[in-house]
Amino acid sequence: MKLIFQCNKRREKEMRKLSKLLLVSAAVLSLAACASRMGSPADITDANQLLDNQAKAKGVDSDFYLLDSDVGPHDGLLATRSYYFAFNSNEVDSKDLPAIKAHAQYLLDHKTAKVLLEGNADVRGSREYNMALGQRRADAVANIIRMAGVPTSQVKTVSFGSEKPIALGETEADYQKNRRVDLLYTAK
Repeated sequence: MKLIFQCNKRREKEMRKLSKLLLVSAAVLSLAACASRMGSPADITDANQLLDNQAKAKGVDSDFYLLDSDVGPHDGLLATRSYYFAFNSNEVDSKDLPAIKAHAQYLLDHKTAKVLLEGNADVRGSREYNMALGQRRADAVANIIRMAGVPTSQVKTVSFGSEKPIALGETEADYQKNRRVDLLYTAK
């Protein structure tokens, strides 16, 4: 009987230790799960690959690759490379027309130059809606350029929806910065 009593006490101690260990482990795991973390390099690589795949899916073919930021004109109106939109709109602001037309003239004068128009949206709205809105915005700028006589082969469009923000805050000013089309010069 004494032996059974000692075994039970020993088991009881082991169970308490195990219970404490499990409790501490659960607390550590809970804290780790709640901690925020920056994207790992693998996450960033995956995100970049996703954006590349989306661009290819939208018709940006292999002869359209981005060059460094010094490519293309940077003088006067040609330095303006981002065009901003009102909430839920794809109407180009009249103040942006002179710059867009200047880029169209540059493309007419430089037949080997090409542009990629990246449409963007703020985070409000579904992913699908924002992708479509970004595409409508890019198409609106492309239509102005094409109406000036620039061949379709020199102008490509892609939408990133809300996937490529430049402002990460949640104020109206941040949202405004993300409702845009970016014009990027590309080449063969």
